[in-house]
Amino acid sequence: MRTARHPQGNGSAEPGPASAASTKAGQSPALAESSYAILGHLALRPWSAYELTRSVRRSLRWFWSRADSRIYSELRKLADLGLASAQEEGPATRPRTRYSITEQGRLVLAQWLATPSSRFLLHFEPLLRVHLASHGTKDDLLRSLQEARDVAADIRRVGTGVANDFIAGEHVLQHDAHVRALVFDFLWSLSESIDGWADRSEREVRQWPDLSPTDANRAHAIDLMREALRTGPPPVGYSGSLKYQRCPSGSSTE
Repeated sequence: MRTARHPQGNGSAEPGPASAASTKAGQSPALAESSYAILGHLALRPWSAYELTRSVRRSLRWFWSRADSRIYSELRKLADLGLASAQEEGPATRPRTRYSITEQGRLVLAQWLATPSSRFLLHFEPLLRVHLASHGTKDDLLRSLQEARDVAADIRRVGTGVANDFIAGEHVLQHDAHVRALVFDFLWSLSESIDGWADRSEREVRQWPDLSPTDANRAHAIDLMREALRTGPPPVGYSGSLKYQRCPSGSSTE
């Protein structure tokens, strides 16, 4: 087994608090969230870049898609920073680099996990298209709702394979099944929620002749919002009053 050497550099940049990492004694490197995502995967077991890419596409891509396109550059960066080690395996003609987390990497990961999470972010193009649907056609909107269902179906398709691997005792992260099941439950529930939302939305949209606003559909929409406030849990940290009465026609809810 040979130690792999990489050219110095931090790889591709990422929006947010990513910056060149400091390796001074007593300081933790400043990493982007995608770096921590990859570092956390290395904490589970050693991976080649190919193996890690396959694993990320079955898990992280659903809720941290930035990591998928940065795996190779992030691995090199983590190795350059001493947070991961890189060892070459196989014949010299076709070597494969396997990455493992170092003790310093485990310390940095643990320090990050002890900090508060950032705010919720969602990157879901079908929902963006629904948000902008007034500038397209009714058929465009119905197609976006079907595309949302397609995403939900893809989540369940991949999730079924993952669950079957765990049930058979053959998953590469079998030892971490108790934590993996929490992520599985979230994503499976998310797919069901997307399906339910798409079904309700399609039933509503199919009643419209087109996307033109009317007094009737505006009033019905506000009734739906009021009912959600009435029956749902109270929003944590909300200091205003919840208005259950009908809102004046044309008032904004955004």
